[in-house]
Amino acid sequence: MAAAIVLLSEVMLSSHPQPPARDLPASRQSGTATLRGRVVTADSGEPLRNARVALGGISNIQPVFTANDGRFTFAGLPAGHYIVSARKAGYAPTTFGQRRPDLPPIPIDLEAGDVFQDAELRMPRSAAISGRIIDEFGDPLELATVVASRIVRKESFTVSVAAATAVTDDLGEYRLGGLPAGTYIVTASTPKRGPAQIRVYYPGVAARVQAQPIVVQAADERLATDFTFAPGRLAKLTIAFTDLKGEPANAVAMIANVSPWLGDAGVNIVPMVGSVVTPALEPGDWSIFARSPEGGVGIARVSIGSDDTSITMPLAKGGRVTGRIVSETGSLPRDTPFIVEGFADLSSPAGLTVPWSARVNGSAPFELTELLGPRQIRARPAVAAGWFVTAVLHDGRNLLDENIDFKGGETLSGVQIVVSDRGGSVNGSAVGAEGAPLADYFVLVFPEETGPLARLRRLARASRSNQKGEFAIEHLPPGRYLGVALEEVDTAAPPTSEYVDRLRARATPFIVAERQTTTVILKLAQ
Repeated sequence: MAAAIVLLSEVMLSSHPQPPARDLPASRQSGTATLRGRVVTADSGEPLRNARVALGGISNIQPVFTANDGRFTFAGLPAGHYIVSARKAGYAPTTFGQRRPDLPPIPIDLEAGDVFQDAELRMPRSAAISGRIIDEFGDPLELATVVASRIVRKESFTVSVAAATAVTDDLGEYRLGGLPAGTYIVTASTPKRGPAQIRVYYPGVAARVQAQPIVVQAADERLATDFTFAPGRLAKLTIAFTDLKGEPANAVAMIANVSPWLGDAGVNIVPMVGSVVTPALEPGDWSIFARSPEGGVGIARVSIGSDDTSITMPLAKGGRVTGRIVSETGSLPRDTPFIVEGFADLSSPAGLTVPWSARVNGSAPFELTELLGPRQIRARPAVAAGWFVTAVLHDGRNLLDENIDFKGGETLSGVQIVVSDRGGSVNGSAVGAEGAPLADYFVLVFPEETGPLARLRRLARASRSNQKGEFAIEHLPPGRYLGVALEEVDTAAPPTSEYVDRLRARATPFIVAERQTTTVILKLAQ
């Protein structure tokens, strides 16, 4: 799961940060805004009664249920940023303005006294996948956990997210309901036996990459999705750990599947003396991170096929970074917590991208240890947004956006991570090819100056227009940017240099100044 975690951590999030209600100024907690809408069926537009409607954004607002005409009202709302979603048995969960489950919804921004009454949620009927599972002897497989994972294919990888779970009955039968339209993988697993849980994928294969995807549309009932739970032979990996002298060493290791087809196939390895024999592993690329109690860390990558594999993994003394976070305008308040990370670059040949981190308050000293391979030194606010890194200084060099290749034993002391809270904002609207205003679009902003990929990913932001056809992105480091409106933004992967280069011709330049808001009209990129 480590690879999945880092990809998600790089995802560009909608840039409408909203503090909890208790942190809002009194003027914004006045509770005078109103949000109205209705819930209807996606196919016929018939109203849906007794649908549960909830607001995301401020946690203490209770859900409401629709009336016979499908209408709902939230009154006395504090000013804020809201996401409206609805659930009802027999229908797929629906969020206002969300075109697909993998795309962000339309946010609703309300100020004191605002009334918005056009939040229509069109709920498609849910699909279901059902069938029967038998074991290798033809007997029903009882109490097996069956999961439908929705898959989303991107340029170089596939993300899967669990959408429904069921348990087989005494006949081995299961039903996975409440599914939105999409492509799914069905997985069956038995209760954990030994160090690993045994999985089988529909139509009865042992590896996720061999699974047969199931495509469902709204209201589909995929019956007789039967298969046999007969685990095939999977390969085992034997790892021999060695210390700095080449002698056998104890180690605790974590191994994760980093194949293009991502999922929950990572397993933890129990500590053993001298060597480790993993549970059976699915075919694919696996990355390993190991740590010895006696000191020493290691990273490696191995491709697993159908045959058992053995590797020797040397452990080296990890790198160390110490320093402080400082403000470019003075000392930091003691109650300002930050997370400092030695983050593994996505291009690291080992593939396993586990961030080692330390939490510090204000300018208290931090320490990162056991660093190995290419790493970037980062810091981010642990609670409130608004702070960003302007420099990472060490021995007269600025290491911001640079990879530091820790080969073993290096120490960087006296590092200063310079942060600022003097960012700016950009807001505005967008027009189409004929100059007509756009009501629904995505926004991508990125630095005007070309530079390292790490810098692009640090400064790029994506957002979605709100119910008024407007967008806002806050806490941008000052500088020169380009902005473009898009039909949709690939939010499951960070932007690449090639991707933004294709957008430059239609992008609008603008300048972000300290604590200033810039208003722009963006053009739609075809």
